Amino acid sequence: PKITNLFCNYSAFYTENFTDISERYYKSFQVSISTNDLLFGAWASYFYLWTKFLSGEPLDDLIDRFADVYLFLKKTNDQKMILSFLMFTDFIYRLKGDASYFSDIDRSHYFIDAYSEYEYFEMSNFSQGSSWASISSCISDYIFGNYNQVIWASKKYLSDSNIDIVMFPLTQLYFYEALS
Repeated sequence: PKITNLFCNYSAFYTENFTDISERYYKSFQVSISTNDLLFGAWASYFYLWTKFLSGEPLDDLIDRFADVYLFLKKTNDQKMILSFLMFTDFIYRLKGDASYFSDIDRSHYFIDAYSEYEYFEMSNFSQGSSWASISSCISDYIFGNYNQVIWASKKYLSDSNIDIVMFPLTQLYFYEALS
């Protein structure tokens, strides 16, 4: 799983389509389950969903995949990746125009009431989470016509991002960065 994650995160997206990369992440996720590799499995499962989204997977089909990923993430007890997953699921439901959210989780356990997700990630020194949240916000805000929000988020959270931190979702940044 480690080699697959590194390859997919840093180089595959230059030469392969997201459908193929998604399959690599899925295989890495499955191997992580069988070998109990919780660290790289958490990343593989999260990026599996991201690449499915970027490859054009219908949103309802993507939502059908949430439960399996969450069951694995719950085993990892990786709070940062679980929160990243929750923000991703909220993003997909927002795109779908659905006010509901992934309901298999007691969400109160993963949120610090006094802080936004961005602040939580900043306090946790997990800049990847802030960047991933910003990219998903830029995508949905752009689609729904909230252009000033796109400009604000890309300036505040993405202007200093680099490929080593954000990995392949950074490829989605360039379009929104150009707006600011």
